[in-house]
Amino acid sequence: MAGIDTQENAMTEIALAMAMGFFSIMILTMISMGIPTMKKVSGEAESISVTTLVKAQPDPGNNTTVGKEDVLIVFDGNAFRDRKLNVVRPETIVPRGRIILALMPGLSLSGALRAQSEFQGSRVILTTLNRAWQAALRDRKNAN
Repeated sequence: MAGIDTQENAMTEIALAMAMGFFSIMILTMISMGIPTMKKVSGEAESISVTTLVKAQPDPGNNTTVGKEDVLIVFDGNAFRDRKLNVVRPETIVPRGRIILALMPGLSLSGALRAQSEFQGSRVILTTLNRAWQAALRDRKNAN
């Protein structure tokens, strides 16, 4: 009988250790998912932040600043627009650098990939429009 008690105690200890491990992982996961992002507090004007949806090969020159050679194209879901929000056709754009393709935040992933496919052969970086650009785009559409 002494062997059975020891065996049952060992199984209880193992089950308790596993439950504690799973509970710890669950707590760590909940904490990591629940951390809010910090908003910019300074009074500086917002700028377009550049992020790629599809990560390319690591490139030492891959930075998030827009250079003189880069071309900014705004896609509102229907039409491509230049820096001044004039409608342009993708086939007429000949970039010397990267194409920064700024999208409306609510655009679906399939819409973003469809817009990106118009610039095959070019290095395209996808980003979302900030509030200032969205307001300017709305004003431009309302004026027309």
